Amino acid sequence: MTDLTKNPDLRLRDKPDDFFGDWKWREGLAELMVPIIGRLYRNGVNVLMYGHSLINQSPIEIMKSHRFIRRVEDTEISELETYPFLQRIELKILKIVRLI
Repeated sequence: MTDLTKNPDLRLRDKPDDFFGDWKWREGLAELMVPIIGRLYRNGVNVLMYGHSLINQSPIEIMKSHRFIRRVEDTEISELETYPFLQRIELKILKIVRLI
């Protein structure tokens, strides 16, 4: 039997001790994503999550997009992973990118 904990596609996020604090932290990251997504869009980069554009989305809608992926893929994708990724893309200003 293989060790499923080493496969990032099968990982599950630990349940936080403070659910409200975790929610506020992720909501804050989603709020920080909004201007980055806007700047990327003005530079010709459309940020999509499973084909759904994040342009002009509120922080709550961005969080709902993350939740949708968690339900579809049955794996974890968190704002904690997405935010630094968007920062790196913004710094490099990649014009033609398709990441699945």
